[in-house]
Amino acid sequence: MQKQPQERKPICSVYQNNSSKYNALSNLSFNGGNLTNCGGMVLFKKLFQALNLEERIAKYLVTDDKRRYYRYSDVDIRMQFLFQILVGFDTEYVCKELREDAYFPQILESQQVASQPTLSRFFSRVNTETVRALGQINIELVQTFLQTQNTKQLIVDVDSAHFTTHGNQEGSKGVSRILCKLQSRV
Repeated sequence: MQKQPQERKPICSVYQNNSSKYNALSNLSFNGGNLTNCGGMVLFKKLFQALNLEERIAKYLVTDDKRRYYRYSDVDIRMQFLFQILVGFDTEYVCKELREDAYFPQILESQQVASQPTLSRFFSRVNTETVRALGQINIELVQTFLQTQNTKQLIVDVDSAHFTTHGNQEGSKGVSRILCKLQSRV
């Protein structure tokens, strides 16, 4: 008696349309469904939750906000723009593209992407106090890092090819008189 060959299924069919048991927002699919560039954002969202980033922004963020009616708070807009930067979109002009993304809107608390004019109006409300507030948030986050790493000081190297250089340079060996040290206050 001859043995009948078993029907072989492609490997992809085993995983086809299986949702992750860890994250209801994610879905493995090999049938040509929606794609996203933003899949790693769930890790950033978890990190931001662990750092209480939204609460810190809500505590410190100051803008010249005179709106009476609005759909998105300044915190919502700031968080959206932060996520946009993390996925490589550093301008407010990509909102329409991100709104149509399969995953990006689900990362946001509002589940909706604010429009380009909304982001532009937010940036027009930013003032010196806003910058100081964001600086305070940065200081708190650095202090949190220093506490968790049991570090007494942090040296930040600000030597970057992104900074335009002018005038007489001190040499090609990377000599810089700028040294930024933040002493831990823990």
